[in-house]
Amino acid sequence: MAFSTSPGQFADDGKGRNGAYTAALLEHIDAQDCSIEAMFKRVRNTLSATTSGKQISWEHTSLAGEFYFNLGIAKRITEYGPTALSDALFVLDEARTSHKAIKKLKSLTWPTQNPTIDTLKGPVLAKFATDSLFVLGRNIYQSACGHSNSAVGFINAFADRTTAVPAAKRKALLDGMLFEIFFDSAGEVRDDPKDDKFNEVFALQKHKEFADSFAFISRCLLPEIRRFYVLPGKEQPTAVDVTLDATADNAVKKIFVGGANVLGSVDADFEEGDKIVHRTLDRDDFEDRIARQLVIPRRLLTFSYGKPAKGVASVRFPYGWSCRVPT
Repeated sequence: MAFSTSPGQFADDGKGRNGAYTAALLEHIDAQDCSIEAMFKRVRNTLSATTSGKQISWEHTSLAGEFYFNLGIAKRITEYGPTALSDALFVLDEARTSHKAIKKLKSLTWPTQNPTIDTLKGPVLAKFATDSLFVLGRNIYQSACGHSNSAVGFINAFADRTTAVPAAKRKALLDGMLFEIFFDSAGEVRDDPKDDKFNEVFALQKHKEFADSFAFISRCLLPEIRRFYVLPGKEQPTAVDVTLDATADNAVKKIFVGGANVLGSVDADFEEGDKIVHRTLDRDDFEDRIARQLVIPRRLLTFSYGKPAKGVASVRFPYGWSCRVPT
């Protein structure tokens, strides 16, 4: 139980939208890896400074364990070390074959990446440590997004390419790929997922033996659930209703998900009435694009165009527009 004042004191109304206590609470409640007791001590310190010592907050607790409002990824996920989750800190030891491969994938050049990935056969991967496989998976996905043909082929043939790899190590490799889609090199959630090969990786969800990896990414992203229509890793079929302007060669006007229009300009300065420029996309390209923007695998989406599907071969999509989670 937390109180804005100690017994016998009065609460300051503050100078802004909130009272002094609420303002101090909002300042500290999101502090990462800060226990609830430590957080309330920070609030008390800020409140005392703000009110010149006239208002001292007070708590009564019988908690027996640690509680955090905002637990960082390295505290929540224990399967992999902190330097694998924040792989900018991952120190490469070139005496290790796995680290040599990671370094070559980081070269960002196809002539180096492609032959390196071609050597990653089952017996080789089986010798690598779990953290190394996780970081390797991150870099294979990164290489695929950079259009390395071998990396794309590795993802598409992942089930066959890794059959000789022990289950736990196979999981680490796929966990790394999934993690790279949503988390940056500091282990922070990306503002925009790295979605270039999103559908290809999530196609692996059809294989029951990979269920643990998709449960893993759901657990990683659970605190960020408000960023998504559907928590990634959960198999939830979703209906998408597209409104087209038949008088303008099937220009996309609105896209409805969950009863709300989710299509809008990403330009903060866009105003109603501004000219909209369109590009023509065939139906498959359009639906793949929307799947990536919604961060829902294409195979889980059902599209409706208000007319027979066979009557829609292509659409015109507005430049600079995207589907987004309603705020």
